[in-house]
This record gives sequence, structure tokens and C-alpha cells, in this order.
Amino acid sequence: MATCRPPGTRLIWRLKAVDFSRAGVRYTRNGNFQQSSDGRLVTAQGDPLLGDQGPILLPAGEISISADGTLSVAGALAGKLRIVDLPGTEVTPVGNSYMAATDKVRPASDTVVRQGALESANLDATAGIANLITVQRHAEMLARALSSFNRDFNRIADPGTGACIGATEG
Repeated sequence: MATCRPPGTRLIWRLKAVDFSRAGVRYTRNGNFQQSSDGRLVTAQGDPLLGDQGPILLPAGEISISADGTLSVAGALAGKLRIVDLPGTEVTPVGNSYMAATDKVRPASDTVVRQGALESANLDATAGIANLITVQRHAEMLARALSSFNRDFNRIADPGTGACIGATEG
């Protein structure tokens, strides 16, 4: 159960922390949800997910999620994911892919939820590491070339080394 959105758009799901009075509401983009043994819809860390009416409790049965985040179990309505936007809100990372918001949030519009899909990076990690190594090697090569140039330039320009520009014997 997750969401897929075009790159550059923001979608954050509202979560309830394990101890609501102590930790408060947290937000995440991680869509790896599951049903706990007591029927709650929870994150991979076991924190209950908030729906429009509070924590989501699901009866036993086959779960399906519509594009707007409505949850159904065996064809019966079971709840709706609370999906929010944080436009211009300062967000603070709090670990386990959770974030805390300092300002008010608003219900998200124009969102699409796709069951069975997990959002992933737009970059292949292996290719990214290979490119990073290539750029690092180029930077090291340029640093050595500049160092060599600087050393040669100082040797030529410094009269104390005995080297003179345009000097001839005679």
C-alpha cells in the first residue's frame, strides 16, 4: 500500500506515534503499511496510522485501497487514509523516516494512492555511486594538475631558483 507521484511533488501521510501524549503526531512518506495482530493499520515500525476518523482499525478480510485512499475490507468501507500536504511548513526529521511539522497541515488534494506500490528514488543507486566515484577521480586529477602547474609557475617566476624566463646563454 503506497503512493506514487511525479517527481518534485510532495505527499506526506499523517501518523500517530506509539505514545501520542509524549511524541505527538508524526508524518512520513514511507508507504510500507501492514495490519497488526489487533487489526490496526500500522507502519513498518508498528506505529498506528491515522485515518480521517482517527486510528484505522480493519476487520479480518481482503483489504483494498482506492485511488483516493479509501480502505475497504471484503467490499465494505473500513476507513480512509489521512493524507496531508505541508506547504511551506518547517519539517524536522525525528527518525525512522518520520518528520514533525511545526505549522498547521492541510488535507492533500490531487493525490493518487496505488495499492501494492512503494515509492522509490528516481535514481539507480549503483549508477549514482559509479558517477560519484568518476567525479571524485576527476576532481583529484584536476587538483594534481593545478598543484603541478602552481609548482612549475612558482619555480619559473622565482628568481632565487636560478630559472629565468627568456634567458639565453652568452
